[in-house]
Amino acid sequence: MSKEERIPLLKAWFDMKREGLPDMEWYEFAACSGSTVGIFCLVAQAFHQDCTDLQVQKIKNAYFPWVQGLHILLDYLIDQDEDGLGGDLNFCSHYQDHQEMISRITHFYTQANLSIASLPYANFHRMINQGLLGIYFADQKVYRQKEVRKAVREMIFLGGGVGLFFYLICSLYRRMPASKAA
Repeated sequence: MSKEERIPLLKAWFDMKREGLPDMEWYEFAACSGSTVGIFCLVAQAFHQDCTDLQVQKIKNAYFPWVQGLHILLDYLIDQDEDGLGGDLNFCSHYQDHQEMISRITHFYTQANLSIASLPYANFHRMINQGLLGIYFADQKVYRQKEVRKAVREMIFLGGGVGLFFYLICSLYRRMPASKAA
């Protein structure tokens, strides 16, 4: 597929799937569809002896679109410069401006927490959302991009104390020499 075909194909796919989705843009839907975090959760659930079809459906509905969208939007947030240099498609670059991007990522975080609230072990799932913030916000790529640093400063406290804990631990880990970190 050529670079010119990517966006029209993603838009057409979104138009086919739009019915029944919450209010979002095509690039947010593409982000939600690109995450594997829901699959990991489903695999973990499959190992429980009491796993039912209903539980699987609840997890799928809880993780898609919000948790999965949060995951990939955070990944694209920190990869903006890298993707720009490589000519790669970056979904965060489609927001009108910096403030809209922050607002939408914050919305995804809020909705992700609401969507997992009725799952068994909801605190664990909430910790995943908080951990995503900490892991991505602590990435070294953040510090090389002025606008991304600004966005992280505005969103750093979204995850509360647990999110901040993950951020601090990941920051410390990433600053360790490679031989000690392994």
